[in-house]
Amino acid sequence: MPSRPTGIVTFLFTDIEGSTTLWDARPADMSRALARHDAIVRGAIASRDGIVFSTGGDGVGAAFGRASAAAEAAIEVQRALRGEPWPDGMAIRVRMGLHTGEAEERDDDYFGAVVNEAARVMALAHGDQILLTATTAGLLGPFEVLDLGDHGLKGVSGTRRLFQLAAGGLPRAFPPLRAAHPDPGNLPAGSGRLIGRDDAVERVVALLRTSRLVTLTGVGGIGKTRLATHVADLLRREHAGGVWVVDLAPVTDAAGVVSAVVSTLRVPAPPGVAVADALAAGLAGRRVLLLLDNCEHVVRPVADLVRMLVERVDSVTVLATSREGLGVAAEHLWPVPPLDATGGTAAPAVELFSERARQLVPGFALADRRDLDAVIEICHRLDGVPLAIELAAARMVSMSPAEVRDRLDQRFRLLAGGRGALERHQTLRHAVGWSFELLTDVERTVLQGTSVFAGGLDLAAAVDVCGDGRDEFELLDVLAQLVRKSLLLVDRREGRTRYGHLETIRQFAEEQLAVSGRADERRRLHAEHLVARLEQAIAEFDSPALPTHLGWLDSELDNIGAAYHWATATGDLATAAALACGAMPLALCIQRFEPSAWAERLLPAATAAEIPALPDLYVTAAYCSMTGRPDDAIRYGQHALELEQDARFVHAMSRGAWNLLAVAFAFTLAYDRAIALAEAAAARPEHRTQGLASLLMYTAFGGYPERARAIGDDVLAAVSTTGGPYWLAHATWSYGRAFADSDPRRALAVYEEGLTHSRANRLRFFEMGFLREAAALEFRHGDQARALGRLDEVIGATYTSGDMLDFTITTSHLVRALAASGQPAAAAVLAGWTENKPGGYVAADHETVVDALRAELGADYDGRAAAGRALSVDEVYAFARDQIDAELVRRSPG
Repeated sequence: MPSRPTGIVTFLFTDIEGSTTLWDARPADMSRALARHDAIVRGAIASRDGIVFSTGGDGVGAAFGRASAAAEAAIEVQRALRGEPWPDGMAIRVRMGLHTGEAEERDDDYFGAVVNEAARVMALAHGDQILLTATTAGLLGPFEVLDLGDHGLKGVSGTRRLFQLAAGGLPRAFPPLRAAHPDPGNLPAGSGRLIGRDDAVERVVALLRTSRLVTLTGVGGIGKTRLATHVADLLRREHAGGVWVVDLAPVTDAAGVVSAVVSTLRVPAPPGVAVADALAAGLAGRRVLLLLDNCEHVVRPVADLVRMLVERVDSVTVLATSREGLGVAAEHLWPVPPLDATGGTAAPAVELFSERARQLVPGFALADRRDLDAVIEICHRLDGVPLAIELAAARMVSMSPAEVRDRLDQRFRLLAGGRGALERHQTLRHAVGWSFELLTDVERTVLQGTSVFAGGLDLAAAVDVCGDGRDEFELLDVLAQLVRKSLLLVDRREGRTRYGHLETIRQFAEEQLAVSGRADERRRLHAEHLVARLEQAIAEFDSPALPTHLGWLDSELDNIGAAYHWATATGDLATAAALACGAMPLALCIQRFEPSAWAERLLPAATAAEIPALPDLYVTAAYCSMTGRPDDAIRYGQHALELEQDARFVHAMSRGAWNLLAVAFAFTLAYDRAIALAEAAAARPEHRTQGLASLLMYTAFGGYPERARAIGDDVLAAVSTTGGPYWLAHATWSYGRAFADSDPRRALAVYEEGLTHSRANRLRFFEMGFLREAAALEFRHGDQARALGRLDEVIGATYTSGDMLDFTITTSHLVRALAASGQPAAAAVLAGWTENKPGGYVAADHETVVDALRAELGADYDGRAAAGRALSVDEVYAFARDQIDAELVRRSPG
């Protein structure tokens, strides 16, 4: 037997990916496969003088005296497992993590931060992948490692540089590493490389740590947004409430500024409450970094909003980008400087030019001194403005650096720009104007038309809004030319192509559209296109086409919001209502709730005007039950039912008002009323599917599990006939709940099936529901660590989306989990926060758990609960995540 490594030790943790699913689906095969897996793993570890010191789940923890030995063992295991003839196509794929440090030992076991960090590294890996920390990578010598960048580890402060161990016979390409947990906010992960801004990044980060408001100023195209997003990414972990980016570019008036912020932050704005007041209340206590991008065209309303936030919400920090300062007393201005063009190929401006050119022309280099001199001159004459440099670099597709330089002599004269405008501003506008001059009339018209899109566009949208009678093949040629000329960007995901803009290009195109006199025409076509697409999606809601429509909505919600705000600003209530009502049922599926707030804001004017869609607006407003307001939802649902027989109105959605009303009744624990509505609906042929699915839900969750079990199979069969994934997920969720107490193993299997179904069909709302219900059962009957991880995921997702219904229910389940884990004090804090929430917003046995906590803690319970009642949503979110992380660390090996 090898001796136990001491001193500096390399730890290896392994785990079989998807083992729970394999055990559930093929227990006999899995038992034999696991025996073979264990023999391979233990044999490779022993042959390299390693020892297995821990086993958990379907993996091991091993220790080695040499990092190279650990790496060799890991590679040997992966090669052997990949070559093993597993039964009937079964694949045993193992994820691995390595970390090296000074071992801490006690009672013939290892423990401490080094062991925990190795386990956390493994948790980020995919099957067949070997991850290692920089410490281990530095000890490996000739082994090939791939740098994967910095990543957060659950329960570990800061970030760690991670690497992938590469070797012959093993895959090299994997999806992005698994996230430690979803961060709140909407800032995309990773801001990419930022050339020539190291000093600016350091100074702006320092300013934001001491100041409540920092504004990055400079001419269009100077790189304000890129610098801001990079800085915000670095500060992400210092803002528990998230980093939220609000792009104000599509906002056209003062009212739209606050609305855009409220919509992005998903803050409810109840009728009768000023939107600014609702925003201040919704942000109170949330540690948020708010990035307001492109403020220059709405400086005054932005200044009013920021002044209010700085004065009333001390937990919010604002980072703004604008061509001029906001003029707020607390503001710190940071003028973004141009890129330095001195220093030859090492100059940041030249480096940017070269990098952009290589993206378009592989192999581009400045080996010829004449080319280098020409590029240096180009960068100097473009004043180091990044956008102008990129536009010039794009011409390398068809021109030489000297030809571009010579062209600048003719095109970059200061012939336009407002009186007193900065010279660099005029130069940039000429750079953009020059690109427009090179377009054909058709290309220019199409590009102007695309400027009305707030979040990009697809080909179908381009045909409807910018086509002017051309078919998609004719328009494809035009779009291709615009892409080649770097005036449109292309994003290809999931087999779909989407077009977008650099914002300066979009703004210039929008100005040209206004000059052409066709802006209102294009914006109406934009809104009509979106209304038509929504009508198609709603018509096919109960069909296999739903996932496709949900993917479309996820991409288009910004566009729908922009069209809604344009329609309301122009007094077109019918179009605004169609956008809000059409979007909401789809938005619920992907756990978004903004359209409900849009409908609420329309109700006063729509009621006064008695627009045909008024009942549908009430139904859409009733979705506010999901954001924590069931009483308002009941009021809206009852209004819709009162109008149901009124022939003056269109009832596209209001015929289903009973459903939203029943949901709201359930959240107030009036299950008998909800059941009565579902029974009445099930008796009507046009509502039979929804009625049966709802009946199953309210009997299962409302205390009638025997009845739910009796009708469950028939309901599943009925909803399956439509081929639509929504109601099948709805019924499956309820079916699992019917067996949760009597047959938890069966219920878990149903939840796992529903989880797979929801993920395959983009049903994020149900995905979170299945995860939560499965976690609650798993904690009592299965893998408690896995259950905690699932609760962690749901809390993160529901907090970020503003789904206060599911956030509160999940927090209630966590109360029980912490109490059962011997953490009654933490459980009491969370129990206090859930007080005064509607009854349907907590777990069914919540009061029983609370009574047990009171008995265990005695008088201490009241103090803990009072502390919980004082927490904001942001604070309770951070507290809950901290408790889960701490509990997982306590349960980790060692």
